[in-house]
Amino acid sequence: MRGTLLATTILAGTAVMAAGAAQAQDKAGPVELTVGGYMQGYMNYASQSDGAGPDNVSGTADDAPGHNRRNFGFLREGEIHFTGRTVLDNGLRVGVHVELEAEDDVNQIDESYVWFENNLGRIQFGKAYPASYIMFYGAPTPVDGLGINTPNFLPVNSSNSSGVGNLISTPATYVGVSKVEHLTYFTPRIVGIQLGVSYAPTACQAGNAGTNACGGSYAGQQVANVAGQAYDQLSVGANYVNTFGGFDVGVYGGYIQTENGVAAGAIGTNTGDMKQWGFGASVGYMGFTLGGGYRKSEDIGMTRGLDGWDWNVGLTYTTGPWTVGGQYGQTEYDLAPRTDDFNGASVGAQYELGPGINLGVAVQYFDWGTNSTNPAISVPATNEAWNVSAGTSLTF
Repeated sequence: MRGTLLATTILAGTAVMAAGAAQAQDKAGPVELTVGGYMQGYMNYASQSDGAGPDNVSGTADDAPGHNRRNFGFLREGEIHFTGRTVLDNGLRVGVHVELEAEDDVNQIDESYVWFENNLGRIQFGKAYPASYIMFYGAPTPVDGLGINTPNFLPVNSSNSSGVGNLISTPATYVGVSKVEHLTYFTPRIVGIQLGVSYAPTACQAGNAGTNACGGSYAGQQVANVAGQAYDQLSVGANYVNTFGGFDVGVYGGYIQTENGVAAGAIGTNTGDMKQWGFGASVGYMGFTLGGGYRKSEDIGMTRGLDGWDWNVGLTYTTGPWTVGGQYGQTEYDLAPRTDDFNGASVGAQYELGPGINLGVAVQYFDWGTNSTNPAISVPATNEAWNVSAGTSLTF
């Protein structure tokens, strides 16, 4: 019922904002399409805990994650963005945004949505992050794609060659990290404050044959009561952005919750109702940017009793074409009696050769730990790694 009421309210808002658009459409020009995106490529060298484990036999579950792995490799990631917009004669702004992965991927289309906007706010519909993610402010990253807070690249291994690993990847203080079919509304920004709300009936992606697939245009409605499937996902976000005497300030808060397909009271893995809340802030002054954030999670991955927290902080300084700085973060996941933890740091420097063309180098340290002594469910007690990456990031 809650999801139905929310969806009805947002759709009613869409109708109000689009009033008169039909008459204006005959006079408006076509949607103008622009192409943009980014490409990141780095060479990296990693040194990681690489013992064969207590049994001293290679290829078994107690191997360290770095065992029998190469030290040198390449990292690459990129997207091509197609963005279109037009303005109707009544002032209504309409647009579309599609992100195409620049390499082979199960989810070849990363995001795709349409939007309508006027002085009453913005309505957005399609595959995208929820409002609680989009409105984020937090720790800055000195080198594009290489940091601690949900970086594009993790050049070392949190699990070994047998697939046994720590529950943690890297700290994430964004609230809500899934790109699924959302209906989202953003208010106008008033005295620096903006609010957003998103609703997703199921955590899936329409037309996608990969992970979280909704099926194609003739697939029909989604199956109900599926363990581990998120239903009626509700997300809210808010931020405050302003400038005071040379200080640029951004403050953020977000919350998201989902309902599990399994009946209330069920016991076992993939029976939890996931919830997250978090906050963050960023302050810039005279080339310095300081930021950080915190996130609390319950029933992570819809697993009942798997709770955790993440926090990180970052500082950068930009002068001329140079940006230098670093990030530090910690994470802990608890699924009694097991506790996994992570702490890591990243420092680096980036040089702007020209508009949108950067060269960068970063040094990263990662440390995963656990109180579990069972090699069948966890990595060995020691899992440390150092990584050095150097390369380029282009924005177009």
